[in-house]
Amino acid sequence: MKSNERLDKIDKILKFALICFLLLTVLSNVRIRYNNRQNPVYQSSTDDSLQPLSAPMGAIVLALEGDALYPQLEVLVNGESFISFENNRQLEIQVKDRDVVEIKGTMYQEKIPIRVIEITKEINPDFIKEQLSVEKNIVTIGIVRF
Repeated sequence: MKSNERLDKIDKILKFALICFLLLTVLSNVRIRYNNRQNPVYQSSTDDSLQPLSAPMGAIVLALEGDALYPQLEVLVNGESFISFENNRQLEIQVKDRDVVEIKGTMYQEKIPIRVIEITKEINPDFIKEQLSVEKNIVTIGIVRF
């Protein structure tokens, strides 16, 4: 009889622990989702697309090192072509939090050195490479974090 009572007590304790664990898991997921939610306010831009009003922007200034110009060298933001260097030695690009910034130099055979010469104070510099080289590839400058 005593062993049955002990087994029942152990069973109740294990059930209670399992319920508490599941409840804590659900509550922590709710808290994480609540903290990660965004409530953007949108406005219509000139091209009839909606742009969030509350999205903070930052800027990154890129510069080619050396004397050569590379007009087809592209800057990609989130995998999409954003701007080309054309006949410029420097580019300033506007970015938002969590944008992925890359340089596409697949069309050039030589090594192209590039420097990040300026980033605005909103951007965390720990996630941005200051110097990089592109040679027949796509190189990630970094993920923008505010």
